[in-house]
Amino acid sequence: MRYLPDLLKIRFGISNQKLNHKKLIENMGKNKIDHKHFIDAFIKEWNKILKDPNDKKLVPYSNQQEWTKFILDKNRFLNKVMHSLKSLVPSLEYKREYYTVDALYVGRENLFNKNLWYPSEVHVLIEHEMGEKIEEEMWKLIHWRSPLKILMFYDWAESKKSTNNRKFWLNKKLEYLSSMLDKVDSFYAENKKTEYLFIIGNQKTERSIVNWSWASNQSLQPKPIEIGG
Repeated sequence: MRYLPDLLKIRFGISNQKLNHKKLIENMGKNKIDHKHFIDAFIKEWNKILKDPNDKKLVPYSNQQEWTKFILDKNRFLNKVMHSLKSLVPSLEYKREYYTVDALYVGRENLFNKNLWYPSEVHVLIEHEMGEKIEEEMWKLIHWRSPLKILMFYDWAESKKSTNNRKFWLNKKLEYLSSMLDKVDSFYAENKKTEYLFIIGNQKTERSIVNWSWASNQSLQPKPIEIGG
């Protein structure tokens, strides 16, 4: 009995090379980066930073410009997180400030032009905001298309939570971000599998090293990101 590949080759002139290519195309794009993958990669790279005496001195609000570069620039933190995810999606590339989005993890192939500036797959969208107006960044994420959308921002330092507005600022913000998504979805819903991941920085004082927590559109209660040794 002949196997299907042999029959196809005889009947339609399809070579094994073409069949293998077709199988490869079918399998491409099946791996998706979800919030668990991202948090694992985040922890891996943050642990490296804590062991680096130069990077360890960086804190968000001692020099906002340098901190933003540290988070977003090529070959810095988010780029390194992406490289930790390449075992899942080998074709990943890091892009910065593309159509006003702070960072993207893209892959697979060019739809046209070069260097994956017009990729067939956008795996992760990332917005990073150091100010209070995180709603603008959320709006941008909502209207892009990607399986995982990440908003990184910062709560008030514990030493600065002198009013109820500041104490409850984070919870109110997360609730409002969720309501934004609900309102847009009521007009035109996106894929139900889309994940929104909120990475939240917090400090004891504005001079202390940042700690991280996370929440999502499925669970608005922040949970600590456990950074190991």
